Amino acid sequence: MKTKLINIFIHPATLSLVFSIIIIYLLPVRFDPYVIEQVDKKRLNTGVWSYYVDLDGDGVSERIEMNENYNDNLAVLVYKDEAIVNQWNMYGKKVHVGAPFWGDVDNDGSLELFFATWHHDSIYIHCLNPLQGRYYLQDQAIFPYKPDGINDWSIHIAGVYNTTPGGLNTLVFSTVAGLSARPRRMFALDFDNETLYISPPGCINWLNPFGVQSGDPGQFVFTGNTQAVANCDTTDAYSDIHSWFVLLDKRMHFKFSPVKVGNYPSKLDVATMPVNHKNNYILLNDYKGTGRYHSSLLLFSQQGEKILERTLSYDKHVKEISIKRIGRHVYLIMNNGRVEEIDVNLNRREVAQLPPLGSVRPIEFDLDRDGRVELVFFDAEKQNLIITRNNFSDPAIFDLGMFENLHNASLKQDAYHRANLVLNIDSHAYVLHYGYNPFYLFQYLLALLIFGVIYAAFFQMNKQQKARAEKKYIKEKEIAELQLRSIKNQLDPHFTLNIINTIGNLFYKQDKEKADYLFGKYSKLLRTTILGSDSICNSLEAEIAYVRNYLELEKYRLGERLFYEIVIDDNVDLQYNIPKMLIHTFVENALKHGVRRLKKQGCIMIEIKKESDVCLAIIRDNGIGRQAAAQYAGESTGKGLEILDKILDLYYDTQKVR
Repeated sequence: MKTKLINIFIHPATLSLVFSIIIIYLLPVRFDPYVIEQVDKKRLNTGVWSYYVDLDGDGVSERIEMNENYNDNLAVLVYKDEAIVNQWNMYGKKVHVGAPFWGDVDNDGSLELFFATWHHDSIYIHCLNPLQGRYYLQDQAIFPYKPDGINDWSIHIAGVYNTTPGGLNTLVFSTVAGLSARPRRMFALDFDNETLYISPPGCINWLNPFGVQSGDPGQFVFTGNTQAVANCDTTDAYSDIHSWFVLLDKRMHFKFSPVKVGNYPSKLDVATMPVNHKNNYILLNDYKGTGRYHSSLLLFSQQGEKILERTLSYDKHVKEISIKRIGRHVYLIMNNGRVEEIDVNLNRREVAQLPPLGSVRPIEFDLDRDGRVELVFFDAEKQNLIITRNNFSDPAIFDLGMFENLHNASLKQDAYHRANLVLNIDSHAYVLHYGYNPFYLFQYLLALLIFGVIYAAFFQMNKQQKARAEKKYIKEKEIAELQLRSIKNQLDPHFTLNIINTIGNLFYKQDKEKADYLFGKYSKLLRTTILGSDSICNSLEAEIAYVRNYLELEKYRLGERLFYEIVIDDNVDLQYNIPKMLIHTFVENALKHGVRRLKKQGCIMIEIKKESDVCLAIIRDNGIGRQAAAQYAGESTGKGLEILDKILDLYYDTQKVR
């Protein structure tokens, strides 16, 4: 099993996959699915605000320009193909917070523009169709307002709703004040009945209001986020010492008595939660104080009854959170970039981790014209633009450079069916294009190419390695065969017979001690020869031991006619591998063809020493010499040294050493 796993791991495909993953991970270039590109950057004129909207539904955006005219009143210019369509001078000053709103009042496919102004002691609403050149509302006072010092109010548009099927639509909006107690109301401007409906008086500030259809056509309820900021007196109706959950009908009546939810300081976000084909309401009560209260998620019915509540805990470094419904999903967004989905039981699960955010309330645009909105954020450092899909996936990031204020954002569509995001930031207008990255699929081709190249390299290396291994195996097999032939010649038959006869003679003479000694030496020699027959090399130590045993046996046979000495320097590595029987073959030849034929004492000297990086084995003898030995050539096969030469050649080739 272990061998099988090792073989799988070292397979070229496995190694290629591992190395490909490492290389791809280390590549400095990343191809995200979506990319943001700068199309243009223009300097803004001081005191001029520009917005883009397709007013006539032809797929090309018109440009709306707002500024202050000579008497500080709001002036509106509309451009089509960069030519002025018309200019309108409104009564009153531009509201300093919020953008103009556009919607189709008469359902004719052409959008009307809505503006809010303030003059002396009243708030005014204006509605006109710029392309048709006519007003629906002109200088319509909707609420008396005379600020005591700071003008800190703004308009928040809910939208245009068809509250009268077959008739004109209704504009729903709220007026929001800061430190002032007024104006804090919700309004429904019914164009069909030419009636302005106003919510009951109180200190509720409806931020980000929205409408929800609640049954039959024309039936809507309206709500919005509220805050507990304690700018009103505690005795005021619906004081902002608390946050409130409120539903209003199309005539701005309470659907039920406002429900007190949060305590100062806190804010309340509201979103619809679809449950069993009806809309319940999920509330985020975000408590920011140090008192005994806590943040929570709550679920309310359409009748204002609390269904469920769960305590909400999150990281202490999170300073801002919000909830957002997109499609049929409700998300909790935190300023540390964490995004969680909330289910009908108020359970939460993380679905995305974005960079730290400057605002947890995304701007929504269909930037790639696919029928689904993208979400636009800015990072906490006010430097990077972040755009995600509508489920917060695949964030695309664009470096805008450090900036202070985002004045507005709009979508500019051109005649080529391209949509660009226009951001008025500080003193510049950025025109940016968001879309699918054509190089995104290229990274898969690149990964496949990297894998293919690495696989080809490993495959070739594996092939060459196998070829080398096979070649080495063949040569080692040849060495083994040659050594087997050498083994047959290693033990001279005369030598073997003489040893056996000598041992037998000693036993016959009952000289058991000498017989045992001689038999032990011979058995060691024979044992080493047989057990080492499957190896092609020996350690120097084993080879010397073999030679010593051999010479001891020969010395016993020849007696005083043989003297030998083996000298090994201290710096010689005895574990160094050499071809098996290398030294023995030369010693055997010296003894057989030189020393044995002497009439006097023969001498064999073996010296092993190291010079530089070379290990030298020097074998000397005082035998009869090569010329005299040649006279006895007929008594030898002459194959010993020839076989040894072949063994050495093959050994050098396989082991790459000499």
